[in-house]
Amino acid sequence: MMRRATAVAVAVAALVTLPADGEPWAAADLGIGIEILPTDDESPGALAANSELWFATQPGRSVTRSFALISTTDVVQRVVFEIRPLIVVDGEPTISLDETSETAAWASFSPAELSLAPGQRQVVTMTYAIPPGTPSGAFQAYLRVLVSSDPATQTTVGAKVQAIVKGALAIKKSIWLGIGDSAALVTDLEIRGVAGWITDDGARVLRVLIENTGDTPSRPRGFVRLADPTFVERQFGPFEFRMGTLVPGDLRYAETLVSPEVTDGRWRVYVEATQGSVRKTRVFDVDLTFDRSLDEAGRGVGWLRPLAVGLLAMILVIAGVALMRGRRRTRRAPRRAHGWSVEAREAAFRDRLARDNSASTGASSTTAAPGQRPSMVRPSREARARRGQDRDSSGGIARPTQPSDVTARLRELKAMLDDGLITQEEHDAKRREILGRL
Repeated sequence: MMRRATAVAVAVAALVTLPADGEPWAAADLGIGIEILPTDDESPGALAANSELWFATQPGRSVTRSFALISTTDVVQRVVFEIRPLIVVDGEPTISLDETSETAAWASFSPAELSLAPGQRQVVTMTYAIPPGTPSGAFQAYLRVLVSSDPATQTTVGAKVQAIVKGALAIKKSIWLGIGDSAALVTDLEIRGVAGWITDDGARVLRVLIENTGDTPSRPRGFVRLADPTFVERQFGPFEFRMGTLVPGDLRYAETLVSPEVTDGRWRVYVEATQGSVRKTRVFDVDLTFDRSLDEAGRGVGWLRPLAVGLLAMILVIAGVALMRGRRRTRRAPRRAHGWSVEAREAAFRDRLARDNSASTGASSTTAAPGQRPSMVRPSREARARRGQDRDSSGGIARPTQPSDVTARLRELKAMLDDGLITQEEHDAKRREILGRL
């Protein structure tokens, strides 16, 4: 069963034909209207249940939409169809007349062309037959309806909805074609927020921010209700709203006039938005201010964004310099004594003992190069004999018999502490041990 859409686009052109001598000999009007016929679409987004030429199908299948052409003139009109690309110029979509749309090869019309009698209403069926193996994707184009008198005159049409050139006119209607399975052509939307606004004549407007989060276009409609959270009897609405076409990814405001009793302050706002069978609701507890601050904030973001980017870059540079300086200090910091391993301290202690014993016995010694540890020097025979005499029968080191040896040991111990080769605790323990052998 088909339902008639309420939106009808009408184009009218003055028809003037000129004879050879340049004097006008006949005059009449060209006029035509186009009405997109919705269907009982059971898809979640109800893409066909609207007054737009939206198609969704899968590779290897076909989909049809119908529209009616209505004559609004008293002359016979010849009608043909074209599908032209949609291009964006300076941020605005417009029609390109340089080539046909890439979807034109998949489209057909029944009838392909027609003569429209005065006052006649003719239904035309448009079919997209998608070849098997066609990649999934979305396409935008324009249906261009060319109307002329019989015989037809030459036409040169610009990018407007209608154009007039010597007894011919053209009207256009946007097309959206989605190719893919049901999982790839999901219709969805989200309600992102609400805000107050005021018109030039002082009327209060509630703006509802809606985002198309699906894969198909949508034209959401819905309503809002407002309630005072303090005085429950103060409730207003519903206030209805309708939106234009939102392509996937669009984020725009829908606007609805509210009662003058809805003043600035705290409100609980219930919002409901639908597209086909897709229905979304949200409740906002917000402070509403009906002024132009929303527009001023939007303009402010334009110059705040480059400022924020510059500040972020400066912060990153400062952080990088500080990090490099910190690494440089870490590399130059001296090593502490407690950072030495036990093996390294014992090796340094043995090297120092060997060097001092070699010096005390008159043996030759090797001076270590700066930054290198001294090599081990073999003690003389007399020193080894004396060291053997100092050992007791248990194999331990006997108490020194000469006070000069004790003094030399204590000085050596103090030098090791000053050089950072041993800790204060190790120095004190060894000092007590040496003094205990007196």
